[in-house]
Amino acid sequence: MERHNLDINTVVEHALEVTAYSLRSSNIEVVVDLRENLPSVFADPNQLGQVITNLVVNAQHALVGENRDHINTIQEYLELNGCRVMQGENASKARELNAAELEFDLVLLDITMPGEDGLSLYLQ
Repeated sequence: MERHNLDINTVVEHALEVTAYSLRSSNIEVVVDLRENLPSVFADPNQLGQVITNLVVNAQHALVGENRDHINTIQEYLELNGCRVMQGENASKARELNAAELEFDLVLLDITMPGEDGLSLYLQ
């Protein structure tokens, strides 16, 4: 494991290059909109690249799998794969979940959440 400062955009772009043929073969169009001038990330490029590649492949499987008609949301996909999902439909509900001091393995925040954006909620 060799960690050093990385440009996360470069890692994401590489993961998309690795998965490009498979995505095209599945008729999936990826729209890339990366933020510029992000701070560097101290990580192992191979491990981080694998994580991002896995996220892309998992998303692809969710879109083209046998249950495509039934997997319309991230929540449904996670539940079908044995995950417990809790949803706060607005900032107030999300705060309540956060205040409950539950342990989460994954938190997805909508940047357009009604009442407050997810990033502001996370930063508090």
